[in-house]
Amino acid sequence: KDEPQLSEAQMGLARVLAALGKTEEAIQVYQSALEKNPESTVLRTNLATALAASGNHAEGLKEMEKVLEQVPSDDIAQIGAIRMLTDLRQDKEALNRSLEWLKEDPGNTALQAHVGIIYAKFGDFERATPYLESSLVDGVPRQFVHRMIARSYTARSMVVEATEHFRKELEFFPFHRETRHDLGRTYLAMEKWDDAAAEYQFLCEMNAEDVRARNAWAQAVFNTGDYDLAKTILSPALTADPPDAHVVMLQANIVDKLGDRAAAQVLFEQAKELRANEVAQEAEEL
Repeated sequence: KDEPQLSEAQMGLARVLAALGKTEEAIQVYQSALEKNPESTVLRTNLATALAASGNHAEGLKEMEKVLEQVPSDDIAQIGAIRMLTDLRQDKEALNRSLEWLKEDPGNTALQAHVGIIYAKFGDFERATPYLESSLVDGVPRQFVHRMIARSYTARSMVVEATEHFRKELEFFPFHRETRHDLGRTYLAMEKWDDAAAEYQFLCEMNAEDVRARNAWAQAVFNTGDYDLAKTILSPALTADPPDAHVVMLQANIVDKLGDRAAAQVLFEQAKELRANEVAQEAEEL
């Protein structure tokens, strides 16, 4: 109030608001500050980031482009633009820009990481891996780098190496659900049932309604031969609406192992019908 032209104070206020989860208020403060300081690339970069955080990636990208018009070599704005392009599913444009900027700054590890991640998303692990590995040299944790390296090993059936990188990714980003699913699947492939169960249990503790994780947790325990525990774990997933074919099939196997062949057969037929319906629906969507 005392110094309305002081952009540093307004930026500080906006950052605190954003940290408190008040993104829309933060955006308003940034916009107000920019009206008084329209040439500030720092304010505009922060506004773009706040817009993207609110889910408005297109508007965020527009603001980031304005920064790049002022300072084409601004590496923070470059990385921000790439992230927003990928959030907008414009991966080819993000890749082309990243490669172009890398020509000007070949040692930029953040750009290397994004190039590698995008190539990996395209399934081109041969091109992705050198960029991903080069991006690790500065020791800065960047989400998806270790995960994509792990996936490149998975594609070559090198599950031990894949496991190491999935674990490294989760060391830095422990609450990314799909990475933990990846690691769980890898443990299942290695027949490390207890390790797989631990990963899926973690996922269920994060979200008790995660049917996919609960089914996989119960499957891992089932594979150890503890059918009673597998039944207990799977039970909440049986209330899903609509029922999941894989869950019902696993329940059929559990019931069969516990000695009720007739009930297992009923469940088995139900699972087949559910799966047929799922396949038909998937075909319609295509």
